[in-house]
Amino acid sequence: MGQATDSIWPGQAVTPPGAGRPVRAKATVAAAGDAVRAFGRRHRPSYRQRRAEEAAGLTAGVAEKQRAVDGLLSTYLAEPSYGIDMDSLKEPLPAAPEPDGKDGAARRAPVWEHYAPEQPRGLGRILSAGAYTRKRAEAVKLFTMAVDNYEAAEAARRKRLERTQGKHAQLVARAREQHANIDRFVAALRERDRKAVSRYFQQVLDQLTDPECMPRHRRAGYVPETGVLAVEWQLPPVDVVPVMAAYHYDEDADEIRPTARPEPERRRSYQRLIAQLALRAVHAVVGGDRYGVVDGVVFNGIVDTVDPVTHRRIRPCLISLRTTPAQFTALELEHLDPAACASDELAGELSSRPEKLVAVEPLMDFAEADPQRIHRRRL
Repeated sequence: MGQATDSIWPGQAVTPPGAGRPVRAKATVAAAGDAVRAFGRRHRPSYRQRRAEEAAGLTAGVAEKQRAVDGLLSTYLAEPSYGIDMDSLKEPLPAAPEPDGKDGAARRAPVWEHYAPEQPRGLGRILSAGAYTRKRAEAVKLFTMAVDNYEAAEAARRKRLERTQGKHAQLVARAREQHANIDRFVAALRERDRKAVSRYFQQVLDQLTDPECMPRHRRAGYVPETGVLAVEWQLPPVDVVPVMAAYHYDEDADEIRPTARPEPERRRSYQRLIAQLALRAVHAVVGGDRYGVVDGVVFNGIVDTVDPVTHRRIRPCLISLRTTPAQFTALELEHLDPAACASDELAGELSSRPEKLVAVEPLMDFAEADPQRIHRRRL
């Protein structure tokens, strides 16, 4: 009978029973040890407290972000904008420079009497005539050098003074030119010049600050024929409203679990944010009209985004309102819900589903007031 082989197929080894078990056993023991240690950590009070504090920190973070979104208008109303005082932009006329101590006044010119040798008297006129002549010649030489040095120093001093006075005159001329430019700009404002009024309110709106997560693009355009100032404001996407409402620590699973904000609540928060941006911009325009040129304000809030279906760039208008300064100043914004104020008090158009980019019809197309487009069309 032939010798037994280790495999039913030639060349293929058979693993003996029990082979490999020590390796699997070691892995099982290690995993069990890790589980025991993890269990121990989870049940240590300090560990559970640290994880709970971590969840509380995440909750505080989203709460702070939500407060910033909900309190944008109230934060602004605490320190509202009242436009730009154009006179305050005028640079003060530079004071006349005080000359350097050495250059303030001319030095005294050399005097020959200070250099002339004493003339001999009596018999000395004869005995020391040659010596006196030599002394006088030396004195003349020193005096001439002193006069030359004085004249050179005096010329340099006058040159320095002229240079300083010239620089001062240039600064004064520049400041007066700036004053004249501001005066001309104010005169154009009072005359309801389209470009001047648009530029002024563009600067007023640019002074409004938003959180870093919000876009900064906004435009102002004025229609002098009607006295309407149109504002186009790029709105932030719904992403600025936190998706999560809170976080809590699940001790059993040793996980920090988020609690999602209900979609209706998130939608209302986004609507309030859009309305706050509109009311704040209108308040800045009405409060900043120092020259009485605005008879009406139109606000269009748009989102610059990509259509999720067509993948093309779209700019849906999510809020549009129109008001007059008299109507707006009668509102008590501190006591009104922003969304209700925009829709009801001002009869504005507010998207019912702004998070879905459901657009409203603008009450006025910004193109009708865009100063750049109208200027090009007239050319």
